[in-house]
Formats: sequence, C-alpha cells, structure tokens
Amino acid sequence: MSRFSELKPLLKLAADATEDDLPFLLTALITSASRDDQPNVSLQQIYHALCHTGYQTALEPLDTIPVLLSCSDPAARDLVSLIAQCASPRETILASNEFIERIATKIVSDEDENEANENARSPTLETIEIMDVLAQAIPRLALRKKTPVDTLRPLGTIQAIITALASQSRRDELLILLSTTTRLVQNSILWVQGIANIDAEQLMQCKDILRPLLHTAISETFSRIGSNKAARVFYEIFPRLRMPAGLPSGWEESEEAITQAITLLKIFDFSLEHIPSPPEPIHLINVIYTPGRLANLDPITTITTFQPLFLAGFQSNTHLDELLALLLTCLARVKNISSQPQLPDDIVATLSSFLPMISASHPDPTIRHITFRTFSLLISLTSPTLRLHVLKDLTSPETNNQFPQLQVASVGLVKEALIEAYDQPYSPIGKLFLSTNAFWQTFGPILFRPNPHDLFGGGGPELEEFLEEGNSECSRLVECLGLYFVLIVRDRENQYGMRSKDRIQSVESSLLTPLRKALKVWLAEAEGQAEESKNLLAMKLSGLLMGLERIDGELSNPWLGLLVL
Repeated sequence: MSRFSELKPLLKLAADATEDDLPFLLTALITSASRDDQPNVSLQQIYHALCHTGYQTALEPLDTIPVLLSCSDPAARDLVSLIAQCASPRETILASNEFIERIATKIVSDEDENEANENARSPTLETIEIMDVLAQAIPRLALRKKTPVDTLRPLGTIQAIITALASQSRRDELLILLSTTTRLVQNSILWVQGIANIDAEQLMQCKDILRPLLHTAISETFSRIGSNKAARVFYEIFPRLRMPAGLPSGWEESEEAITQAITLLKIFDFSLEHIPSPPEPIHLINVIYTPGRLANLDPITTITTFQPLFLAGFQSNTHLDELLALLLTCLARVKNISSQPQLPDDIVATLSSFLPMISASHPDPTIRHITFRTFSLLISLTSPTLRLHVLKDLTSPETNNQFPQLQVASVGLVKEALIEAYDQPYSPIGKLFLSTNAFWQTFGPILFRPNPHDLFGGGGPELEEFLEEGNSECSRLVECLGLYFVLIVRDRENQYGMRSKDRIQSVESSLLTPLRKALKVWLAEAEGQAEESKNLLAMKLSGLLMGLERIDGELSNPWLGLLVL
C-alpha cells in the first residue's frame, strides 16, 4: 500500500482524490477543523495522519498559518510547529510576515473588538508563536533573489508589537516572549553568518535589524517578569534579616531568560565595558545580570553614573527591582572597601528625597522593606552632618504626618546612628553625637516628647483614640523610650553628659511624667472592667510600661506603681 493510500482513510478523503490534490485538501480540512463545530476530521487527527505517513511537506503555509494561529485548539500548536519544521521555508516566512502585519494592525485598530471577543487568542501568544515559527523557518531558508537584509527586514514590525503588548501581557507570557525573541534573533544571526561570501555591509545591516528587536524585548520585559533581583541581593547582604513575604519563587527561569538575552548582545558588538552618560535601562540590565560585572566597577562611580536612572526610576516607580539591586550592591561594596567610607553628599541628599517615600508608600511590602534597609545603609555612608540633617527631617512631625508609616522606623534609624557613635566614639559620627550638643539639639525636641506636644495635656487623649488602628504614636513612643534607654545605658559614667541632671529632668518633664500620668488614668479606668479587658489593655500598653520600667530601673527611679495592675 502506498503512503497516499494509507493517508486517505485517515483523513477521510474521497476515493478519487489524488496526491496532487493533497495541499488543497489539507487546507480545506484544517480550515474546517479550526472553525466548524463538528468537522469530519479533527486537527489532532490531521496532525497524527501527516506524521504517520510523512506528508508534512504538503502543508500550505500561506493558507493554513493564519487559520491555525487564530485557533485555540492545542492540536493547532502541533500543526504550526510541523509547518515551521517541514513546510516550504520561503512560504512559511512569507505567511508569517503577513500574519505579523495583521497582529500589528489588530493591536492598533481593533483593541475594543478583541476585548469583546472572549474566544480570541491573546495577541501576545500569537506573537510568540509566529516568532517561534520564524526561528525554525529562517535557518532552513536557502537564498535566491532576496538578500538576507530583505528577508529579515519585516522582523522590525515585531519590535513595535512587543512595545504595545508589554504592559498588557501576563508575566508568564512575557517570559516566553523574551525567550522566543532571543531564540529568533540568535537563529537569524547564525543563519546570516553562515551564508557564504556575505559582505561586511550586509552583515552589519542584518545586525542593525536584529539588535533593536532584542534590545526592545529585553527593555520591555525585564522589570515585568519577576527575577526578584533586589530580594536576592538583600539576602546576600543581610543574611540574618528576613523580609515580610520571604523570597518569591520562580525567579530562576526569569534570571535565565534575561541572562541569555544579555549574552546574545555580544554578537552585536554591544560593549559591556562602556556605560554612556546618561545610561539607558539596557545598560542597567547589563550591569546587573552579567556575572562578575559589578565586581569590576568602582561602586561610587557606578552610583554616580546611574544617578539619572535612579531618579527617573524612583520617581516613576519603574525598574525598582533592578535599581534597588544595583544601589544595594554598590552601597555594600562601599561599606566593605573602607574603614570609614563616605559617599558624596549630593548623591545621598538626592537619593534621600525618594527612598523614604518608596519605603512608606509602595504597595509591595518586600519592596518597602528592601528600600528602607537600602536607605539606612545609604545614610550610614554619608557625612555625619548630612546624616543628622536627613534623620531630623525624617523624624520631624511634618514627615510623620505625611508618612505615618515611617514614624516608628525613623526612630530606629536614629538609634542605629547613636549605637554606631557609642561603638566608635572617636569617629566623625561619634564626635558629632557625643562630643557636641548636636544630638540633643536635633532630636531632643522631636523624640523626647509626644506628638503633638500637648498630647497628654489637660485630660489627655481617650485611650481608644490613642490605640486606634492607624495611629502610630503609641508605637513611636515605645521606640523613643527604647532610644532613651540606650542613650543612658551606654553613658552610665556620664562621660558624654547624657545623664546630666538638666537633660534627665528635661526628658522627665517633656515625656516621662506626662506619659506616666496618662497611663495612670487609663489603668485606673480599667479597674472596673472584667479581668479579660484589663489583661488586653495591659498587653496593648506593655511596650510603654516596659520602656518606663527599664528607664526607671536604670535611673533608680522608685516609681513602680504602674507595673502592678
């Protein structure tokens, strides 16, 4: 039995059908199977019949590719792959180029229609599939009249399609889109380089077509496919710290896709050594995802060079993952290469105007946490005077009112600076904080009194109002008490005047006494309540009570009445 005789019953062909009729018959069968509710032969049956009998080359790309790419049947994907591998490469490329133009037109003019048609395939998936077809068909093409440049020129349309689709595509789609673009560009340039006697001008023109395509695919997808670079850098630098959501999974495939794309850029003479001023996002990706690249760059120079991207990204909330990874890596290196590292004040001042805002308002808790720790590291590497100024602005009532999320955390940054001063009393920050009145003059009026200053005046606030959700003053005061405790404990001999009579009395009158009175009133009001309510109140106020207890114990204050409920 001949192959065609074996194929006839599999595809339910007429008895008088001939082998010459097969391309036409296959097109009719594929069209019917793709569009009719009850076709005589399914796409899956067609696929298996062709594979079994070896008639893959009878497929007509010009007629079947548009039909199959618009069909959601999984078997359509198998047939498209079969066309890409076995059908005429010339016709396959021509059909693919026509379909690319159709996608581009549909994106521009038929967006409303696409949204209304729930059964329509995603334009991103169609683009991915047609690029995969081209990636398989182009290496099989033997040149005749067309030049390599003529063959590749239609790929430029894909660049605009990727730009249009990036913001509306899912992460998994964008990940495949980047990998497929990389494969298409790689196969195309290898095909060009394998052409005998191709001249240098033709080769350069082909690269000029492929380079922007790869550049666009990387730039449009890298910040949307979730490589979680900043989180991984954070874990390397702060192995003992843990983020609220932990390290998200699935970053490995994103890292691999980006790294492969970056590696491919070398084929286009893309210099990884030269970073222009100002740099573009592609240079940020190169630096971040090229193994060992950052280790060969001066960290302060790198921060300065990428400052325009930092400002643009932090202001527009774009590329935050990579920007934070770069900044955090550079800051850690600055800290490690010098015993007393110091960044230029202008860099710190500029970045300090954005990082606190991101750490307070970004919707992702992981980004907020990483940004805050990056900001903490940043100001620790600046001059003590500027650090004092930045912390003053951060802890001021105006900032607390604007970003209440930072009320508690900002006090923690002051405590970090104070501990650093005590640990290194002869360092610049130690001299500024301990040997002058700068610390007290700056933070005394802000941290060692309630906000607002008359919070506990008169009858004081209602307990429910003080403890209500969204009011951070209770937590802020707990941190302030902790800061004051560190202040007096680390200067037990009063070497730096932290336990001077005037200063102790100042804190006592501005914060501790009013707080004690308010606590006494609240606890007295709870006496008539049930035991469960009293215990709940004690738990909510435990931070304040414990803070006062530690301070009173350190200063040998006999006041202990509030510690017994």
